[in-house]
Amino acid sequence: GAHLVLTGPARPRADLAPGDNESILALDPDGPFDQGECAVLLEHARTAAGLVPPFSLLLVSRGYLSRRLAVCFRAHLPHGVSFLPCPPADVDAACREEAPLFQAQVLAEVKQLVALGLDLDGDSLAAADALQPGWRGDDKGELPSLS
Repeated sequence: GAHLVLTGPARPRADLAPGDNESILALDPDGPFDQGECAVLLEHARTAAGLVPPFSLLLVSRGYLSRRLAVCFRAHLPHGVSFLPCPPADVDAACREEAPLFQAQVLAEVKQLVALGLDLDGDSLAAADALQPGWRGDDKGELPSLS
């Protein structure tokens, strides 16, 4: 069977309650995501749906979140849990739609990817430069502190 876990506020609306095979996990999808959050999600899947490895975790997220979440899941999921990211069907269209709406969040994601040690390609860096010139810091190309 399948179980849908929605992340975000525990009850986004008073009239919204999870249906059969659904649950809500109070986890900030825009916040930091590391081994601790991964463990919380897996424990929620175990208690809410009885899931224990082996199983597959499908992630549907906004395009600007998907890369960082994928890196973190691949680093922290235990043996027996496969990870399948489900980005929008047309990633370029999703980015064009999301960039104006979530400019600050997109740039924050780029900074978090850099902090995770990912080597971003020139096109990704140029896109971040177009969103906020000078986000990398001084003329030496040093990145600003993320704290």
